[in-house]
Amino acid sequence: MRRSSHLLGPLALTAMTLASACGDVYADPDGDPPDAPVVVVDAGTGAVSINDPLVSCPADRPRENSACPAPGSVCEYGTSADRQCNAVLSCIGAMSAARAWTARPNEACFSSICPVATDIAAIDGKPCTLDTDGGPVTDNDEAVCSMTDGVCACSTGPDGATKHERRWVCVRPEPVCPTNRPRLGASCMGNLWCDYGSCAFKRGLLMECSNGGVWVAGGAPCE
Repeated sequence: MRRSSHLLGPLALTAMTLASACGDVYADPDGDPPDAPVVVVDAGTGAVSINDPLVSCPADRPRENSACPAPGSVCEYGTSADRQCNAVLSCIGAMSAARAWTARPNEACFSSICPVATDIAAIDGKPCTLDTDGGPVTDNDEAVCSMTDGVCACSTGPDGATKHERRWVCVRPEPVCPTNRPRLGASCMGNLWCDYGSCAFKRGLLMECSNGGVWVAGGAPCE
């Protein structure tokens, strides 16, 4: 399955609701001014609240349960292309209550199999296996790796309907996008949607820059 467009202009953005892959944030795609509120939806409880604008994440990883400024903000710390191999914290709380950084749970990390300083052409489409130290491997398990010109995943496909044998599946972002996936909550400029395998494998992400100059994980239909 492939996305119809990786970079969408303002008119296209107005037709969509952007959602983080963790289910943390739904933002008005028309683009709020910097001092406007943001609609935040908690995927676990379904609770909806109007909160402060999202803010760029601190340079250093905050301590868990320490105070945070903007509910709905998600901050990622680490160097892996796979979010599951990094530390991800969400700012949880309401405008009228205490807000605290809360760590998101991680799934298994398989970064040990990632090739070093390799381009996509060297591995794209080739068979691969996951290093699980003897444990079971499921179709949901993937390794997502940064390449010199994009991102690759050792994957069985994006979902059950398009399952294939486990192999390297690779994606090059558009030239205007960063080669390596930006981290959630990092600062950014402009209006961009940058695809890092969101429709090619299960742990892929579509990163969106527009709401107050912060990278968030976006959502758009795959075709």
